[in-house]
Amino acid sequence: MIGARPAVAADAAAIAELRAAARSQTLDKRGGPHFSVSEGAAPAVLLDADADEAAVIVGLIHETPVGIATLERRGARALLSEFYTHQEARGVGVGHAMLESVIARARDWNCTDLDSYALPGDRDTKNFFESHAMKSRLLIVHRSLSDE
Repeated sequence: MIGARPAVAADAAAIAELRAAARSQTLDKRGGPHFSVSEGAAPAVLLDADADEAAVIVGLIHETPVGIATLERRGARALLSEFYTHQEARGVGVGHAMLESVIARARDWNCTDLDSYALPGDRDTKNFFESHAMKSRLLIVHRSLSDE
């Protein structure tokens, strides 16, 4: 059974493991080291399912958390600041279930827009979002000044 639901306190250990796996995989990608300490730095574990400013959704296979989505309300815009499905659980609908839950929460907050991130060259993430009518609207360019 594939699904998604708001995170609860009992999910804290699984969330920590999912975040560690996501961070590890992000660091290996182009732009990942900068992303993980700036735009992609997810807030602390937010487990209040009724929060008006942030929510954590877990993706499930047979009630076992295998994915995490963190949504933050920023006025009329909702920011999907964290979105990760364990590698072995991809391609079976967990991400779709989490995104549907995220969209429902953003609509409950009366948000008019939903934003998220995809690193350069991360075609799988970009394709996933595009399959849900999410399109690129901003590119961030970077140059390190510490090597000069």
